[in-house]
Amino acid sequence: MTFDANAFSADRILDAEKQNDPESIFSYDDHVLEARRLLSRWHTDRNKDPKADDVATAIIKLRESAIVKHKDGTWKGRMSITLEREGKQYEFKHVKSYDIDVGKMFLGRKVQLFLVTEENQDLYENAVNMIESIRYPTQAFETEFRRFLPSIKWKGKTDKGFALVLNKDSEDVVLQDIVDQYLIPGEHVAWMVNRLYNVITFLDHIGIMHGGIDTMSMLVNPVKHGAILSGGWWYSKKFNDKLVALPSNALNILPKRLITEKRACSEIDQLLIKAYGIQCMGDASGVGSSLVGKVPARLLNFLRDTKTDSSLKNYKKWESLLVEQFGPRKFVEFNGVTFDALYEQRNGK
Repeated sequence: MTFDANAFSADRILDAEKQNDPESIFSYDDHVLEARRLLSRWHTDRNKDPKADDVATAIIKLRESAIVKHKDGTWKGRMSITLEREGKQYEFKHVKSYDIDVGKMFLGRKVQLFLVTEENQDLYENAVNMIESIRYPTQAFETEFRRFLPSIKWKGKTDKGFALVLNKDSEDVVLQDIVDQYLIPGEHVAWMVNRLYNVITFLDHIGIMHGGIDTMSMLVNPVKHGAILSGGWWYSKKFNDKLVALPSNALNILPKRLITEKRACSEIDQLLIKAYGIQCMGDASGVGSSLVGKVPARLLNFLRDTKTDSSLKNYKKWESLLVEQFGPRKFVEFNGVTFDALYEQRNGK
């Protein structure tokens, strides 16, 4: 829908600013451009309304509020962004947006959108090529592991950057959002780490380093205990290939030796998995020192141990520790944690 700057009266704009309600004036997608049009209409050189100066000030405040809400994901109601690709427009409705190293990420009900900036085109192309290069040695491998890996719905250059749209289940959520809102019980950290070990063991088998593992790169399904390693593929490489980049958080976790060697290897993913487990427990640093005495010691000691083994051996060690800590494997409901609880309620739905 075309934005009509004449549709907003002085009182409506002033009231919106008083209520800190930029959503009632601007669209999520084009709030900066729409603010510019409103300012043009209410500029005192053009508009002789006695309230024009106050309205212009209100518009500036609303624009700044919109920028903040856009950045921190607190925009009220369902949001949408429109992309133009090959002469066609695509509206992407979402519940939250995120700043990531290579651009922006948007979470919807059935899809996840990554918008990568022009300057990161090489990382975008690397991610697409790596995802599309994955092959399964047998049908059994595909049955077991495809569910943990990204499924591309569409991709390509748009007017707002390079888009990568992935399919997802309606209950899949960004793991970091659970970490931010809940203290995750140990038995749920257990399966979240277990799922990641599962997929990384497969990638290890076919010679791929992911390189971007963290709680932002994982979608998890708290209802079904599912997981998809959907993000971070920008950094993935075949084993022994030269690294082009690493995510900013990894630079604080990996030993200097691995960073300076600049070679893709399984050890990088093994250390990132352990830091990921610590992040799930509530220590954003991935180091775990703040968790001593607060979480099961056996699990924490394993995750803090920087000695690495093959992914399969580490996976088996982790599963053995889970049995020792929690007993035989069983499904434990993550009560109250759903897509709606995390996103729809916070957006006023």
